[in-house]
Amino acid sequence: MTNDFRASNIQTSKIIPSGSGGTSTGAKLVIYPISADETGTPNQGFIDQSIFVTSSIGTDVFLFVSGGIGQKGTAGAQVVAAFGGDVHISGNLTIDGAGGGGGGAAYWFSVTNDVIYATGSVEQGFGNTAISSSSSHAEGFYNIAAGEGSHAEGQFTTSSADHSHSEGESTEAVGYASHSEGFFTVVSGAFAHAEGENSLVVGRAAHGEGWLTTSSGDYSHAEGYLTIASGTYSHAEGIGTVASGSGQLTIGTYNVRGNSFSSFVIGDGTGSLDIERSDIVRVNSGSLPGYGTVQITGSLVVKGGTFSRVIDREVVFEVTMSAERDQVIRVALSSSNTVLKLPNPILSSSFLIKKTDTGTYSIGLSSYAGELIDNNNSPYTLPGSTQIDLPAWQIWSDGVNWWIA
Repeated sequence: MTNDFRASNIQTSKIIPSGSGGTSTGAKLVIYPISADETGTPNQGFIDQSIFVTSSIGTDVFLFVSGGIGQKGTAGAQVVAAFGGDVHISGNLTIDGAGGGGGGAAYWFSVTNDVIYATGSVEQGFGNTAISSSSSHAEGFYNIAAGEGSHAEGQFTTSSADHSHSEGESTEAVGYASHSEGFFTVVSGAFAHAEGENSLVVGRAAHGEGWLTTSSGDYSHAEGYLTIASGTYSHAEGIGTVASGSGQLTIGTYNVRGNSFSSFVIGDGTGSLDIERSDIVRVNSGSLPGYGTVQITGSLVVKGGTFSRVIDREVVFEVTMSAERDQVIRVALSSSNTVLKLPNPILSSSFLIKKTDTGTYSIGLSSYAGELIDNNNSPYTLPGSTQIDLPAWQIWSDGVNWWIA
């Protein structure tokens, strides 16, 4: 039969339930408030179904404790079951309500198929902070996910912008929908990405990777070591290179700063100081498409079989030719003098040099190691090269010196 405990204090070592007859439920033991007692037969354990509906209690239930749903924090409700100490569950925990685990819908939704569904923010690990109103996720050690829909993982990472993601150690994602990973990387540009070590990305949709790289131009990319891509759509790679022009590509080592006009630069400097910086190749745009210049501060080695080689617009300083036979060197003299450095003379080597425009700059020849050029000392200016006509010169070797046919 149903037992009714009406005493205000009960001290016992065992409660042995035998069933819950009269309660319209198959549960072995039901605990409910006196307000739900059937008034027609008071104190007999019969439940008023208009107050406490027991039909939803399954027959697999041993203990059912009545209460209210979603009323935690409601003053005077007295419908919440509370345990003053730790609670341990040796079996499984399932939750049907919309506010299980934290007393509000912002904490847990349910457990289904070993998946935890969270409608609010989640903190996982130690010392993490996930702003409760942001639907964010922080996991690991001392990470902060403050942006709406943001994610911070690893150690000491911060995702402060909406929909941002930081991972690794001491990384920061400050830009909207940005991503920072690695070690001490910072990304403040929207939709941007920083990775590696100490990389800084400021530009919108920019990308920085490697070590101590900076991508400050919108849509720019810096990679390698100490590289800077400050121009829009620019790319800097290698060691200490700087890409400051829009759409500029720089590679190599420590190119000259302040060059915003070259399309392509190869640096060959030795250090980050301005006095240590230098360029070996620059490709510059001209006033019209196809009229740019290639500046070479070192030597250009032209190699090949029987085919034409075109030296167009401008060649700065020296161009070194190879010793293959029957090469055709076409030279345009639109903007500067040109010096062609001859290779080591090999018997029967020959070159045909053709002038391709009416420029009046000179075409000079310099020998490989002091050999004579048409019985003249090096350097030697080709006769007629400064005229507006378009001459050609056949250069050949007897194995000792160079001669002009």
